[in-house]
Amino acid sequence: MATVIQAQDKSGKYMKYDTKSKMKYILDYVHDPEKTRSELQGGTLLMNPENAYDEFMLTKQLWGKDQEGKRMCMHYIQSFKPGEVTPELAKQIADEFVKQKNFQGFQISYAVHTDKDHIHTHFILNTVNVEDGHKWQLADLKILRRVSDRLCKKHGLSILPEKEVAKSKSPAQRDAERKGTSWKKETQMAVDAALEVAENHTEFFWLMNKQGYQVRWKNEYKYVLFTNPDGKKMRNRIFENPGNYTKEAMRERFRENYKRHKNKEPDEKSESLNYRTETFFIVRDVANTATSKEEFIQLMEQNDYHVQWNDDHKYITFWKDGHKPVRNRSFYPNEEYTKEGLEEKFKRNEERLNRIRSGKYDAKNVVELQKLDKLFLLFSIIEGAEDNAYPHQTNLHEHSVRSIDEWKREQAKGHGLGKIERRCLSGKKRKQSDCDVL
Repeated sequence: MATVIQAQDKSGKYMKYDTKSKMKYILDYVHDPEKTRSELQGGTLLMNPENAYDEFMLTKQLWGKDQEGKRMCMHYIQSFKPGEVTPELAKQIADEFVKQKNFQGFQISYAVHTDKDHIHTHFILNTVNVEDGHKWQLADLKILRRVSDRLCKKHGLSILPEKEVAKSKSPAQRDAERKGTSWKKETQMAVDAALEVAENHTEFFWLMNKQGYQVRWKNEYKYVLFTNPDGKKMRNRIFENPGNYTKEAMRERFRENYKRHKNKEPDEKSESLNYRTETFFIVRDVANTATSKEEFIQLMEQNDYHVQWNDDHKYITFWKDGHKPVRNRSFYPNEEYTKEGLEEKFKRNEERLNRIRSGKYDAKNVVELQKLDKLFLLFSIIEGAEDNAYPHQTNLHEHSVRSIDEWKREQAKGHGLGKIERRCLSGKKRKQSDCDVL
């Protein structure tokens, strides 16, 4: 199973190549003809990977950063499960790995080693950027592993499970993560990963959510706010090279990705991204309205999706004609879209509707139903459905019309549903029909 690690010594500490001789030694080791072949070597921003030492030094001298005592280079290793990959495929994956945006402007020399029972690739990175002279900031391995995992999945290879990845961390790495020394860099690299493929805001938000991040992007605010899985917040203004992460710069990335995917034969990732994003949002919205498994499947079919929900299968599968299947294991947060999580959603939806139908409702229930009706309205607009296309809207047709009309009036005033909610919950309603709409 494939994974990426930073080279360590016998004590578990990361190797520190802080002299010219150490850098030369590791480059000679990586390109040792007893361990690799010339056709299994490569790099970025190099005339000849085998002469990487001289080219690394030229870059350092150009920017006046050839002093010893600090990191001269970085050493990463990508390992594969024995017998799972050929040297040629490992070379192809290495080529794709070093071309990631995370490494932009940095010279990398690499070689695939075949001298052990498992094929592995050594990557040596010059810590001085060719383009601007900036020093390499230590990247969190979790981000590099995500890049590696994505490429390995693309080529049908297995990856190291998260639990085993955690076990493979060195004491120094675990200590750094406990101190939170790298969470800002991790946030920026998560943004980079999403910007690599997102074609619009929706896809960008979805990809960030998949990585455990929340995004606040509002027109009235100059900066974008990112919240990591631990609740730590960071604005785009404090990223490295913040000019590359302004709202306009990120919008330009979306446009570039759209043009690239539109005029190019897509790979597995880009081919399925829009479709998977669409599938997730449809499943999410339908799950928030359906009151049973049967109704959920029926509503998905009305949106042209087939659903395979079998008791003998762990995952639920969704697909449209002519598209590849999408499983619920790829949705975020995962626990809400398991079979058990969906059944719990259906139960809550049924209880809410029963309370409303029986007259046992309060302001909060009504606000929830108004939101539900808004969703039905949007579905109808998008799909061109008739008024009776959705069971809830049929059963509560009179209420639906009244609440939607109210929502439209409030929206035209610039208030929207939020003002109705505030009036109902505070008891400061202008008229009884604001809340008693049944």
